[in-house]
Amino acid sequence: MDKNYLNLDWSPVEKALSEGTFSGYKIAIIETHKLFANLLEKAAIDDERLLPLVVRLPKAIEYTKNMYRKLIEESGFEISREDTKEIIGNYWQIMEALDQMTPLTYKDKLKLKYQLFKNRKKKEF
Repeated sequence: MDKNYLNLDWSPVEKALSEGTFSGYKIAIIETHKLFANLLEKAAIDDERLLPLVVRLPKAIEYTKNMYRKLIEESGFEISREDTKEIIGNYWQIMEALDQMTPLTYKDKLKLKYQLFKNRKKKEF
């Protein structure tokens, strides 16, 4: 990882990963999430600008969001090194996509509308 990618300091993530422990993996994910949140804040990226990512990277975003939630909310939640690498890789992929983001295509907008409709139907039942 390039420590200066998007002017972010990845050393806390690397240090936590190097511990090789469950707690180190958890800290690495939390530190990565903080980098992501700071990137969004610095770039003034709001929910509307994030919509293209939801369409283009739905599985990566959903998996990462769910694992981060479990990590924070579930006591005793254990995570493997492989899961940690995947989560950090997903954050990396999302940050790279943000850096190269282009407007939604018509097809992407239709896909997003379908996903929103599908999610709304699930919540009703």
